[in-house]
Amino acid sequence: MPARTAKRIYWDTRVWVALIDADQDPERHRIARGIYSDANQGLLEIVTSALTRAECRKLLGKRSLTQDQQDRISRYFYPDFVIRASLDWDIAEQAALFRERYSLRPEDAVHLATAADPRYKVQVFQSWDSDFFAPSVLRNSPPLPIEEPTPGATAAPADRSGQGGAR
Repeated sequence: MPARTAKRIYWDTRVWVALIDADQDPERHRIARGIYSDANQGLLEIVTSALTRAECRKLLGKRSLTQDQQDRISRYFYPDFVIRASLDWDIAEQAALFRERYSLRPEDAVHLATAADPRYKVQVFQSWDSDFFAPSVLRNSPPLPIEEPTPGATAAPADRSGQGGAR
């Protein structure tokens, strides 16, 4: 398990899809693969909502996947450096507020609410979804920094609080 001094980031579904499917966008795949590799080395932890797993199928653009394809996708979510956050009532309530405040679709509001939940101690929200970079979000003080994934994303200072987060 990575040391708690590792930076903690949140990935929404579009980042996971880029990691899983190199054919959709090879450059984004390369970036996501590099960040995932950094996490595998203990440099950071990746938090994501349980909703992400369900959304991956839709964004991969497939009506039906073989069991082998489903298993391959699922394997990305189970290393120790991936923190799978449950969608509970507290997150749903916060998502409802974020949906109104930032004019987000419900699923995007769930991602932002999960990342902002103090149990997960996320430092940065990463996405390639343009909705998170809309003026309705950026002008209204989002609850944490929002950025596109970039090479070297682990260079930012890590949380040195020494307190563990929810798993």
